[in-house]
Amino acid sequence: LLGLAIPGVIFLMIMFMDTRVHSRKDIQGKLTLPFLGSVPEQKDDDSLVKEAVRSRARTLIEAHMAVDMSGLTVQDGTSPVLICDPKWMDFILGQLIDNAVKYRQAKNPQISFSARIEEAGTANEHAVLKVADNGCGISEADLPRIFERGFTGENGRSHGKATGMGLYLVRTLCQKMGLSVSVRSREGKGTAFEIVFPQERSRFEEGTKLTEL
Repeated sequence: LLGLAIPGVIFLMIMFMDTRVHSRKDIQGKLTLPFLGSVPEQKDDDSLVKEAVRSRARTLIEAHMAVDMSGLTVQDGTSPVLICDPKWMDFILGQLIDNAVKYRQAKNPQISFSARIEEAGTANEHAVLKVADNGCGISEADLPRIFERGFTGENGRSHGKATGMGLYLVRTLCQKMGLSVSVRSREGKGTAFEIVFPQERSRFEEGTKLTEL
């Protein structure tokens, strides 16, 4: 993936083809996730985001959407290590990218990725990955329900082709990995999702068939 860096913003220019398969067929009730049963890994946020962006380069290019990844390094110049299932995280990030593209503003659309460490050195230490866009935003009335199964909201109805399953799956997969996801949004200003990664593996939900490394 090649791009032109302008004040921390990457404008996608060339797409690498990605051979990974993410099955989203029959999303209404028979979604098949081929990566169930894979193992949790320690991945730095920089590589996770780059892989997700690369696999959706065509979509981003066609949307003329700028991608800012300058916030993925913390103060010491390193990228936080995230304990997660990388294929599940690719699906989650892909859904957030797809939504940012779908609900983008016509002028200068952008998506940004940033990370930070909170409560460092304590038993509650965790990393936070933030995915933000400058799109149309979500209405205050819809915001509490966006993670509900089948909920499309005002944006989904106005843009069409919304299933109400995407963000439901984002929350479900986060829960299975012991992560939490939250959202803030303002209509006409954009939306920001934050995913919290506890720095311990015991939070992976039992029964997900994840194997300790």
